[in-house]
Amino acid sequence: MVSKNLKVKFSGNPKQVVCRLFIGSINRSGKRTKSFNNFFFSLLVLNRVYEINDPINFLINIVDKVRPRINFVSKKVAGIVYKLPKFISISKSRSIAIRWIITSAINRNSYEKFPQKLAKELLDINKGISTSATKKRIEYHTLARSNRPFLRYLKRKR
Repeated sequence: MVSKNLKVKFSGNPKQVVCRLFIGSINRSGKRTKSFNNFFFSLLVLNRVYEINDPINFLINIVDKVRPRINFVSKKVAGIVYKLPKFISISKSRSIAIRWIITSAINRNSYEKFPQKLAKELLDINKGISTSATKKRIEYHTLARSNRPFLRYLKRKR
């Protein structure tokens, strides 16, 4: 059990940033201790059961596989709303990818607890098995490719 005083300081270290994003995204209705335990139990499952030596680096690699390179901006032109692709920062794209991975793990059809679901989701993404997170990334990029002709409606900052 993790202690009640969760005074963990996170700096700009990528490992700590990704851990903080995961814990914050798992968090439901203010139960930070529970999300903290779930996250670190899933890392423990990756380490002990699936024998991954450095689960946090593994986690960063998985997030970088899933993260989108673009996001969409809605622009209304002559009564028609276009979704225009726009490049986003690495931190924003990582937070989107983490949200996709967690919702994909929650929606898995199994009777296991959340840490096991999250570990299996991460392993499936690593193996290349199509999950809802990877499908969402592919959908994003195909939609961006199809909406590329409408980029002329996006005003540039001068």
